[in-house]
Amino acid sequence: MNSLTAAEVSDQVMRTQDTCSDDDSELDEDQAALDHRQQLTGDALPTVVQIDNLENQMYQCAPGENNIPKFILLDDDFEVLAFPDLFPDGTGAYHSPNGPEHLGIQKYFQQCLLNVDIRFAQNIEYLFCAQYIADIKQIQSDANLAIRMSRGRTFHGERITAGMLRNPNAVKQLVRTEQAYKFLKNVHGSPAYWQNELYDVLAMLHSLGIPTWFLTLSAADLHWPEIIQAIAVQIGQHLSHENILKMSIAERSRYLRQNPVTCVCMFQHRVDSFFTHYLLSKTQPLGAIIDYVIKIEFQMRGAPHAHCLLWVKDAPKINVNEDEEICHFIDKYITAVLPTGQAEYEEDVKLMENLQKHTHSDYCQRKKRCRFGFPKPPSYKTVIS
Repeated sequence: MNSLTAAEVSDQVMRTQDTCSDDDSELDEDQAALDHRQQLTGDALPTVVQIDNLENQMYQCAPGENNIPKFILLDDDFEVLAFPDLFPDGTGAYHSPNGPEHLGIQKYFQQCLLNVDIRFAQNIEYLFCAQYIADIKQIQSDANLAIRMSRGRTFHGERITAGMLRNPNAVKQLVRTEQAYKFLKNVHGSPAYWQNELYDVLAMLHSLGIPTWFLTLSAADLHWPEIIQAIAVQIGQHLSHENILKMSIAERSRYLRQNPVTCVCMFQHRVDSFFTHYLLSKTQPLGAIIDYVIKIEFQMRGAPHAHCLLWVKDAPKINVNEDEEICHFIDKYITAVLPTGQAEYEEDVKLMENLQKHTHSDYCQRKKRCRFGFPKPPSYKTVIS
């Protein structure tokens, strides 16, 4: 062992005493500061949270520890716990005491999103949560119904049982023949739903023939002042048409993002009104429409648009009627000529130049040329190539 001299021991003792004296002085300063604060504020602690008898209380820092997670549909408090800002007093949710469970989950969410209180419609997370829960509830209901209806049924001569569904080869056969997910046809957006829609369109093609027109209606919501006015009223503001026209695109987008439910409802109303009061009216701007199909899609930025197939009565058909007859029919309803130089069409020309004129973008020029073939050679009449 190494031994220390008397001088070294004395030096270490002196340094230890200096350190202790420094710590004691710091503690004295802290205590003096706390005493001074208590005299000024009456608080015994440096925060406004008072903890009395701390040694006799237990605080649970991890309430979920050693518990089994609940499925979202089995947790009656999921809305209140997940969205405390929407349910600040902990009541009014679907599973709350005296809650609106009699409405059904889908009607309950519709009531929330269309309520005069727009806090639910403004919350994007709540929108996705409502869609997820409504779909899961629909899937469970349809699955239970499919199981009850499958009792006693056979598949490829073999009775459908629980043991059969444990066989991977049997499951593959059910998926391959589309029987495994056929019950999802009522769930919007599912493969079975779109397959059912496809069969309906194929039946229309078989009965009515090839559609006459393919029509796309896009939402120019940034140029619809009435949508922004409606959303502004919901948040307690009143904007005039002139105020909205002076707004930048960023300002208009900010208003639209505050209530996407209103934007979608307004678009659906416009599509329905366009068909009812224009396309299907007695003026017949595209001919006497006898049937149609509408499919709603959403762009990357969230704006909806509608793709439509229209069948027109007595419309000429390619490879059946003469080309001249077909071209005359097209030129009767469709034109690419702008009515420039006419004062009564000045506003219409501006709209068509802004909304109906193709401008190149990265989307259409992925292969260094326009995928839509623009610019096209000019022609005074329709040409079938």
